[in-house]
Amino acid sequence: MTLGIALTIVFLLNLCQTKHVCRVPRASPVIHATSYDSLSKRSTVNTQLKFSIVYTSGFQNNTLFEQIKTKIVLPALTYWEKSLGVKKIASDNIILERQCLDGQTSYVKWPNGTIGIYCNKGCENITRCFTEPIPDNYLNGCKTFVANKPSIQGSRGSGIPPNGYLVFVDASATEPCQSEDLLAYALACQLEFGTDRPVAGYVNMCPTQLSIKPEDVRSSISTFIHEMAHALGFSSTSYAFLREEDGTPRTPRDPQTNLPALGQDSDYIYLASKSTVTKVQRIWVSAVSTTIRTIDVFVLPSVLLKILFISYIIIRNMLLL
Repeated sequence: MTLGIALTIVFLLNLCQTKHVCRVPRASPVIHATSYDSLSKRSTVNTQLKFSIVYTSGFQNNTLFEQIKTKIVLPALTYWEKSLGVKKIASDNIILERQCLDGQTSYVKWPNGTIGIYCNKGCENITRCFTEPIPDNYLNGCKTFVANKPSIQGSRGSGIPPNGYLVFVDASATEPCQSEDLLAYALACQLEFGTDRPVAGYVNMCPTQLSIKPEDVRSSISTFIHEMAHALGFSSTSYAFLREEDGTPRTPRDPQTNLPALGQDSDYIYLASKSTVTKVQRIWVSAVSTTIRTIDVFVLPSVLLKILFISYIIIRNMLLL
């Protein structure tokens, strides 16, 4: 997955212009969806992103459901569809995978070099994207072992289009929403195997913070755009899966699993390479005190290039004053 400059700009602008507070849900085990073709055979032409939307019962039970959908959700998703394209698009639909019982998996490396992920004890009856059940028509059969041999049990759904993204839109009063400063939160729940592009995700808009008043609609759209940036990969849970423009992983991979090889932190988030994210110390000034904080910063080439450009504009404007 490659994040373009447009994604970075939108994220930073929304962060600066709103009182939005970001909360990253606790990381879940990474699930990779299946594409039934090789990367070498895929089209290199960018194809516009297309969302498939599932509105949860928590969202549909909101008395303002239709207005929120029309005035906030659809404009925000349309923004991303117009802004982002999919590279290395598959020739067939992407099939989401089922969760394994007890999270126990094995990795099978096939003669052609591809890696298959199979459940040791079978699959969960319900596979979820964060808290929401994924309908069977998006899911593969259960990839497990029969007589110690890899096998797919049950029928396979139709999946999502090759350029697609399945998004679950919720508006439930969950525990995180009890915080007065939290407007919404989001995460990706499945990545495409071979490219690490997020292909399914979840967004929850805290119902007590939702407003469709004319003076609030623009801010609400901005919040949803911001949250979709997280679900599209602009999140600490996805940094270790970022790739170069040519598709090369920026963080070293385990050859047996194709997962990031630098370990995980205490929240089970995969660690990204220092060429992607690095720690720096900054002076932090508040009304109470001045302290030194250690923070994570991006060192992606596209981000650094944009910072240099913005710095140039600021300096030029200062000289013209």
